[in-house]
Amino acid sequence: MHEGAQDAGVAPPVTALYVRVAVGPRASQRLRAEEARYRTINDGHRRHFDAMDVPLGSVGVAAPARPGVLDGLRPYRSAVDLPIVRVLAAANALSLVAVAEAAGP
Repeated sequence: MHEGAQDAGVAPPVTALYVRVAVGPRASQRLRAEEARYRTINDGHRRHFDAMDVPLGSVGVAAPARPGVLDGLRPYRSAVDLPIVRVLAAANALSLVAVAEAAGP
């Protein structure tokens, strides 16, 4: 995007995407379950994931704690201007807080 904007002589647009993030116990299972659902929402989603040709559970970040989350987010932060965390929490408030604390600045 930035190269194309530069070639066109215009300001580059802000690039953003959301990244599924799960932290703590069963984080990998939550990421796989959410990704599996997205892979089958419709034909467009199926084609998109087929084109990426990546294993289930690899699109997003699942980690036991903040260091792993920050490591997992690093490639996204270098690829876009604004990675937006899509929280994959367990069914309790502590899990939600854990993701916010692990992925926050």
